[in-house]
Amino acid sequence: MQVTSRHREEANTFGPLFRLRRIGRLLGLQSMVLPTKVGRIYIRPRNSDADAFIQIFIRKPYDLSPFPQYRRVLAEYERILAAGERPVILDAGANVGAASRWFSMQFPKAAIVALEPDRDSVAICRKNLGRVASAKVVEAAIGSVTGYVKIIPNEESLAVRTERSLEGSAPIMTVPEAVRLVEGRPRLFIVKVDIEGFESDLFAEATQWVSTTPVLFVEIHDWLFPGQHTSKNLLKVLSATDHEILVVGGDTLAFVR
Repeated sequence: MQVTSRHREEANTFGPLFRLRRIGRLLGLQSMVLPTKVGRIYIRPRNSDADAFIQIFIRKPYDLSPFPQYRRVLAEYERILAAGERPVILDAGANVGAASRWFSMQFPKAAIVALEPDRDSVAICRKNLGRVASAKVVEAAIGSVTGYVKIIPNEESLAVRTERSLEGSAPIMTVPEAVRLVEGRPRLFIVKVDIEGFESDLFAEATQWVSTTPVLFVEIHDWLFPGQHTSKNLLKVLSATDHEILVVGGDTLAFVR
């Protein structure tokens, strides 16, 4: 098999055994564990789970180190700790836990709350975060107010969508509620939002938390829902804050205060 630059990137980041996922796909395995340089990774070989780790650890959409604002981010992290508080990273749309794993390595003293409404992905997420003592996985969606969502499935778990529904199967948790899951003196530090268009709901109301959040990552989805203006509420809310906008990769924007 010809070795491409992508194969080299994967081997450098995860180690050679990461390629075993292809064998798992050929064998039709429902799930498997891969020993890698970043620890054990649990995936469903016939799903997009491995792609999630490739996106986070190789493309690095949540890595702010190339930007000068990164110094402010580190200073805020240290300030929260020095004040005797616990930095909280909220991973909304956690999927199988790839972003939470990455954040736990970058900010090891932070508490992580990973919210994922899709039950099958939650099961894999719990395995991937099982050795991250600071992480809590919750089967829930994130939204502006409490309620329920129904799951709109997709062949790839990365593209699973949600819609608010009275008969939905997964509860909606607000950002303040998620922060209160952390014991001690929690202080919101980073909010990562990748919720396939449901950001229009999250930023529709009750957005007081945004102005005091040091870092906000949002994957926008106007391209996926033409004419629905799913980023309109986000842009309206952020226009009234002191956050600076950084384009960090693909469809992901970072807002840094």
